[in-house]
Amino acid sequence: MAVLALVAGLAVPGGATAAQVVGGPADPTPRVGLLPVPDPLPPGPPGSVITSEPFAVDAYPFAVEGHQLLYRSTDRFGTSVPVSGAVLVPTGVPAPPGGRPVVAVPHGTVGISDGCAPSVGVQDSGQVVYDDVSALLAGGAVVVATDYIGLGTPGVHPYLDGIDAGRATLDSIRAARDFGGTGPAAVSGLSQGGHATLYAGSEHTAGYAPDIDLRAVVPVAAPSLLSGIYAARDVLPNAESYLGIGLTGIVAARPDLDRTELLTPAGQTAYDDFAAGDSDPDRCGYSAFEGGDIESFVAADPLTLPDWRDALVANEPGSFPIDVPVLMVASEGDSTVPRFITDDICVELTALDTDLRVWMYDDEEHVEVNLESADDRATWILARLAGEPPTRDVDWIGEVPEVIDACAAAVLPPPGVDPGPGTPPAPAAPASPIVTAARFTG
Repeated sequence: MAVLALVAGLAVPGGATAAQVVGGPADPTPRVGLLPVPDPLPPGPPGSVITSEPFAVDAYPFAVEGHQLLYRSTDRFGTSVPVSGAVLVPTGVPAPPGGRPVVAVPHGTVGISDGCAPSVGVQDSGQVVYDDVSALLAGGAVVVATDYIGLGTPGVHPYLDGIDAGRATLDSIRAARDFGGTGPAAVSGLSQGGHATLYAGSEHTAGYAPDIDLRAVVPVAAPSLLSGIYAARDVLPNAESYLGIGLTGIVAARPDLDRTELLTPAGQTAYDDFAAGDSDPDRCGYSAFEGGDIESFVAADPLTLPDWRDALVANEPGSFPIDVPVLMVASEGDSTVPRFITDDICVELTALDTDLRVWMYDDEEHVEVNLESADDRATWILARLAGEPPTRDVDWIGEVPEVIDACAAAVLPPPGVDPGPGTPPAPAAPASPIVTAARFTG
């Protein structure tokens, strides 16, 4: 399998505030906060709302209600956990026959500790981070945006843990029922959110949340090939940035594994220090392993450690079947998640008999492909929610992408090998970094 192009978060489009970025300028306006988490949690099933607070939304040409959420989900170990998020309800748009459908929009990478939680940014701006959801709201759908497990709630966020992310996303759809989202559902997210979107599909197929009438999953620029995270350090630019957030996430996700196999004593101390400050609402931490050579934190190549290798491989989307229609969206111009990664997921899912099509855009970068495709994706999603059979395309509003029905996988060369003609290049660094440390959006 090809080596990793693991993505992390840098740019801060509409929904995020400067205070959410390490090293960003201070926001002079009062900061809205996270909902407090009761201890112990009150009883309730997955998807039940623990508490909520309304917030004003004036970002759309029709009335929209905003609500900050705290709801229950279930982690990969079967433990009931709190998850924060936000829901937008287009009260100024009539509900479709049969009730308002729900579109879950799991977010791309914003950071990994509680001060990064996107539900705070939604309250500030009324916009969902990395997403233009105007057309979905105009179609009468309720839009719900999970923060994921541990991002806005206790514990370090298990970044890119597929089961946790998929379940948190599905349970956000259940939570939206309390706000009128009683119709069928779909999921669409960018990058880390694309990864969560695919795992929402596979977790639904595996039998989690069978009460949800899931009609489609639409991942945009989803990362994969996570098992190559360590090997990628010699092939991909800024690989140590990938390693930092990726290793933080996998250690957080798998407390059942022996971390002394994976981390040096310095790495263990760095992780514990990061975890100790994770709940600071004014701090947006990106990685436990910053400020030094990654080799000082990592004791061994994860691929040589069977338990850790298996943990990484288990988080590669495309490895598990999805039994609802899938629309993958990507761009030839995406230097963060290049085309070969989309091709790899496409090949894997096609081999599992997934009902799948790909929209491949031309030269849009990572976040831009999400924005360029927003209206046309909404058209495609709303048609599925209305019960129409899946189509290859739509009556295009924006740029017309190439529509692909079959993918050919591409592979990065191993370190030190001439890539030769026709091999995709390693992704480039972002053009306009916001902070001094290397970051990628997604």
